[in-house]
Amino acid sequence: MVTQVTMTDLERELAKRRFTEFLTFVKIQNTDSEGGAQMAFEKWPHLLTSAAILEKHRRVIFLKARQIGITWLMAAYALWTATYHDGAVVLVLSKGENEAKTFLRRIKFIHSRLPESLQGVVVIDSTTEFGFKSESKITALPATEDAGRSETATLVLQDEADYHKHLESNFAAVRPTVDAGGQHIMASTSNYETIDSFFKRMYRRANTLEGTESNHDGESRYVRVFFGWDVRPGRDTEWRSEVTADYDQDQRDKEYPESEEQALAPPQAIAAFDSAALASMLENAEEPLVVKGLPPDARMWRKFVIGDKYTAFTDTSHGTGKDFAVTVVYNCVTGLIVADIKSNTLDPDALALQSVKLLGEYDNPIWGIEDNDWGIQTIKKAQQLGYRQLYHRPISTQNQNKKGQVGWHTSESSRNSLYGDLQQAVKDRSVTMFARDGIAQFTQTIKNPDKNGRVEAIEGGHDDYPLAVGGALQMIRYARKARAHSFTPAGDFSSMGAFLTERVVQTKSRW
Repeated sequence: MVTQVTMTDLERELAKRRFTEFLTFVKIQNTDSEGGAQMAFEKWPHLLTSAAILEKHRRVIFLKARQIGITWLMAAYALWTATYHDGAVVLVLSKGENEAKTFLRRIKFIHSRLPESLQGVVVIDSTTEFGFKSESKITALPATEDAGRSETATLVLQDEADYHKHLESNFAAVRPTVDAGGQHIMASTSNYETIDSFFKRMYRRANTLEGTESNHDGESRYVRVFFGWDVRPGRDTEWRSEVTADYDQDQRDKEYPESEEQALAPPQAIAAFDSAALASMLENAEEPLVVKGLPPDARMWRKFVIGDKYTAFTDTSHGTGKDFAVTVVYNCVTGLIVADIKSNTLDPDALALQSVKLLGEYDNPIWGIEDNDWGIQTIKKAQQLGYRQLYHRPISTQNQNKKGQVGWHTSESSRNSLYGDLQQAVKDRSVTMFARDGIAQFTQTIKNPDKNGRVEAIEGGHDDYPLAVGGALQMIRYARKARAHSFTPAGDFSSMGAFLTERVVQTKSRW
């Protein structure tokens, strides 16, 4: 006997297999309409991207602008998981009791408007739970200190997570679920009232999607996804200006951010660097013209210019995989950071080797290396490689010409001078950077109110790039004019054979 397959059967099977197919049948509440009439779920490009991410990754953190449809998408995903996976346990944690009830009402709204053939058989329907005959259920709870501790969930959703008072303890509570193979999704706008938060730290530490693709252990880590105010169709700068007319700058930048740097930046009152200048640099950030070496690479944005003065500075990381090791090259005439190395995997010797090769491309300028614990090894390696223009700090402030010990020493006095000069240089645009990831570290640097305004990275952030740029500015008084030269072996990347190779990112800038 042949069983006839109907269109309804096909629809249900497709909806069950693919969340993106399920969205075709989803109706949501039109909050812009009086009475909240239903409307079809609109498959805006960023929502389809998000749906694909949810299907592929187990641990995801969304940083987003307001009212771009992510909350409705998460509600639909919670329902899809519970409806089509027998015995699934979905746990939704919201800021408070009212928010938890509202989220569950969204789920019920979607379910009640699905075609009957796609609905689950409801056996539990309360203000906190929604359960099916298949023994799957959705539980929505306020994010109290103990929320989620006794639950073993298939899926944990935390909506507006940056506003959860007990997010860190909630994360610890649901961590066993995630480690056992469950899925964990956090989504939030940035809380503009917090300097730092567990959510922001989690987001900064997460991989980009591209980073996860190249990480062999990608699925054991979180991925981060940012969506700004303009991903929703129909929005333009005039719309944003009208909507945020009564907002102060911090609130506008957090609730309707243009970039993740803007969303994560500290409040203006404690930001170490001029936000307008950094925003301009981010807007004009460029991909490097030339990238040299095996990953991690030396990046070059501007070619060597005979007669210009250059300086360089290195901040060596305190352990691979933690801080970043950074070398920057600064053109004193144009005020541009023309090249850099930025890595959290290079050891001190490899950093010295890479840096010597890079500085050879710029006629071996004066090079300051911070003499911290690992920096001392970088200095020794640079000396072994025969680099002749290493910075030696003066014997005393009264005798600036007589050389003392090699390397830049960061004391409280020299640190204050370095950052004071750098803050002014950023403000008056006498230094310009092209590296987005480098500029991002400037946005993560604050005048810490708990340490008498000490300039440093916020918790979970990094300030290695600002220190390197600030150090390069301190080298200006020792810079000499670059001479015409044919590149020596120290500047010839190809001489390193298999260790360094050259790839030209933009053919118009072949060297």
